Amino acid sequence: MKWKFLKDRGAFDAHREQWDTLNASIDNHILLDSDFWSPLVRLFGHDELYLGICDDPEYPAMLLIEHVGAGRWTTFQPSQAPLGPILFGNASNIEQQMALLVRSLPGFTISVGITQQDPDYTGLKRGSCDQRLEFLDYITIPRISIAETFESYWKQRGKDLVGNLARRKKRLDEQGVKISLSVDRTPQGMDEAVRIYGQFEESGWKGENGTAVSATNSQGAFYREMLAKFCHRGEGVVYQLLMDEVPIASNLCVERSGMLIMLKTAYDEKFKKLSPSFIMLEGMLKRLFAERTVTVLEFYGRSKEWHKKWTDEERTMYHINCYRYAMVSQARKLLKTQSLLSGKSG
Repeated sequence: MKWKFLKDRGAFDAHREQWDTLNASIDNHILLDSDFWSPLVRLFGHDELYLGICDDPEYPAMLLIEHVGAGRWTTFQPSQAPLGPILFGNASNIEQQMALLVRSLPGFTISVGITQQDPDYTGLKRGSCDQRLEFLDYITIPRISIAETFESYWKQRGKDLVGNLARRKKRLDEQGVKISLSVDRTPQGMDEAVRIYGQFEESGWKGENGTAVSATNSQGAFYREMLAKFCHRGEGVVYQLLMDEVPIASNLCVERSGMLIMLKTAYDEKFKKLSPSFIMLEGMLKRLFAERTVTVLEFYGRSKEWHKKWTDEERTMYHINCYRYAMVSQARKLLKTQSLLSGKSG
């Protein structure tokens, strides 16, 4: 087993086929596809970003990793990416694979951080007894299973959600306002879809603090390119809620192997009291239950109170720190314990 690390900005694109072949041999998760990561590397990469490759035929592996300080490395994790970019073709003997990674990186490495791992789609499973590995909870994420019928699913939701949406839609109907759901899967439609989505984010708090997707910033460029590429493969989709044929809310999504992932959701702040994102989600779910091509809707964002109105399904993502020496991990655990004890005594 031997790792090599390529620092050239074009290294990822030069090895995309190898990356996708390895991903396809595992779970073929769409959020680890090179069409997702290529624009992220190009738009948000930097001079301390490396592509790591282990060509061992029994233990192939690849990752995107960055140098973050003296002896410290972590997987490349731009805010637009829900999952950390690391692929292990063989999950057996994972502790030794991680130990080799730590010892193979340029310079003298003390620790490697593996970020944002989904327990359902990672080779780095909790439960290891190796003292060099430290598992840290990240966020709890919700999902909705698309099973049985929409009617049976809707009957299990609370009266607050069902009743409020019914009242809002009835009021709009009485006012002669037409509400509908549009679905765009065309590559040529993504420029306009992202432009409209950006207008929604810019109308809210993200616009105020400068973090909104925009037709003119790098975030907007990423979503336009990524969605268009997936649309060419039938795996990109943008849902919009229309009021009298005018968009007032939008969901940017990708879809593969029965999994639909809501990457971003936003609405026009002028219609906040209408709960446009909830009305749009109800319309999406009705469509998904009827079409039966999707088996699960994934949010890949922190579970919030509003999610609990829609689903009881949750799981916890985590980070992993791998240390060169077990004593480093043990010392950290001791310090945490002492901190907790001192906090309780105080």
